[in-house]
Amino acid sequence: ISGAFSLTRQAIQLGYLPRLKVDHTSEREIGQIYISAINWLLALAAIGLVIAMLVTTSTADRSPQLNARVAACALRSMQGI
Repeated sequence: ISGAFSLTRQAIQLGYLPRLKVDHTSEREIGQIYISAINWLLALAAIGLVIAMLVTTSTADRSPQLNARVAACALRSMQGI
């Protein structure tokens, strides 16, 4: 997740993305940043993945263990919101 924030910051600096609000979460540590737009994008992607897994009709394509892992990842990503 932190890699997504760092890559986004670099893309902004290189002009590949428009300027976004970047919050520096530490006064002492360089590179500790938070970008709320990226956090929301990651949360929506995780929720979309969970929904896609839940609506899969073929039982061969999904397993309860995989669904539990995907749901746990989605919940972890939403804790920062």
